[in-house]
Amino acid sequence: MQENRLLTLKGRDVIHVRDFTKEEIDRLLELTDEFDQMCRKGRKSKIAEGKILATLFYSPSTRTQFAFQAAMARLGGSNIGWAGTAGTSHEKGEDYSDGVRMMEKFADLIAIRHPQENATQTAADVVGVPVINCGDGDNQHPTQCFLEVYAIKKLRGEIKGFNVSVMGDLLHMRVAHSLVYGLAMYNANTILVSPKELMLPEEITKELKEKYNAKIQLMELDEAIAASDVLYIMPMMEYRFKGEEKAMFEQFKNVYHISLDTLKKAGAKQDLLILAPLPRLDELARDIDNTRHQGYFKMYEYAVPSKMAVLASILGLTE
Repeated sequence: MQENRLLTLKGRDVIHVRDFTKEEIDRLLELTDEFDQMCRKGRKSKIAEGKILATLFYSPSTRTQFAFQAAMARLGGSNIGWAGTAGTSHEKGEDYSDGVRMMEKFADLIAIRHPQENATQTAADVVGVPVINCGDGDNQHPTQCFLEVYAIKKLRGEIKGFNVSVMGDLLHMRVAHSLVYGLAMYNANTILVSPKELMLPEEITKELKEKYNAKIQLMELDEAIAASDVLYIMPMMEYRFKGEEKAMFEQFKNVYHISLDTLKKAGAKQDLLILAPLPRLDELARDIDNTRHQGYFKMYEYAVPSKMAVLASILGLTE
């Protein structure tokens, strides 16, 4: 554990999960545990006093946006930014790169959600403060992965060797694109469940196998449920299907719906843990909410401590 304390993430951008080693993520999870205990005791830190986080959310968010803002407040720092660009100079036609370069003058680090892939990397290339990717189009959402890996370990006690099914729109959902890297690093057995038209991009699967020797299987719904220790299910989000893909959304929008009856018929394990990034649409029945399987609300109990770990680490406040 002492070796982990020597790791530093100070000044680092958080763009993609693969940019981090397992040891660095281990340190983030260790810090999450420390901050979780602090928050549960109702305590607040002052280590970020005088520091400012800019949350620039060009597309909608509830959990990620407010978790980061709450995390900065819990650390004793301040937050500026926007949710949507109404009232900013972007309405006047200001260039995106110019806008983020201006915001670095006002903040010590910047957290960005943007509808365009690689927008956060673009920002990181032109500013001199750390940039956190809070979701760039259909590409990546690395801090969500850190939360989910922590939640699996916390709620199930382990992740290595577990069968973790990732189900739904694997083509467009950035949370899936990030989580599968975390699962590979922690030696989980990843099961992919999706219509072939919405399967995980081949380049991601190839990289996971070549770089991490990832264990990846394709399964049908019932087979996956029966085999799973953890089931991670994502909604079909209509706005992600653009142009000619609209017909594909209509075809698959109701393809997966998990209820207690679904679990029973498939022979789910008694201790199956179900996670979901939320918001919930039609993929999860409410009859699971008050059962031992429900982890999708429990997971977000750790959202603020997880973001505190990221912020404190890249600000160099944990050394």
